[in-house]
Amino acid sequence: MRFGCARMSSSSVGSTAWTDYSAEIKLRFPDDIRNDAGLVFRARDPNDFYSLRFQGGLARLMRFTGGGFIAIAAQGINILNNPDQFHNLKVDVAGSWARGFINGQRV
Repeated sequence: MRFGCARMSSSSVGSTAWTDYSAEIKLRFPDDIRNDAGLVFRARDPNDFYSLRFQGGLARLMRFTGGGFIAIAAQGINILNNPDQFHNLKVDVAGSWARGFINGQRV
């Protein structure tokens, strides 16, 4: 499924009926993705969702709504673009809040 207006590589998890959950994925950043990949959660539709993603040296927790992204949190995380290295993305969601982690480091 394509989420939002930008081309991005994302995995989605959950259901609109879910309120409290954790989701975790392991991913690699092949050269053709240019370190832009992530996890989509609380997706109501392709134009209304939250995302934890890694983009060019920044870990970002964002909401996409109304045609644009709203930054919730961002943090610089130094990872090497090694196609053989896996990275761990995790979100904890409960009620109205969400926390994101990349390689165990909170965003």
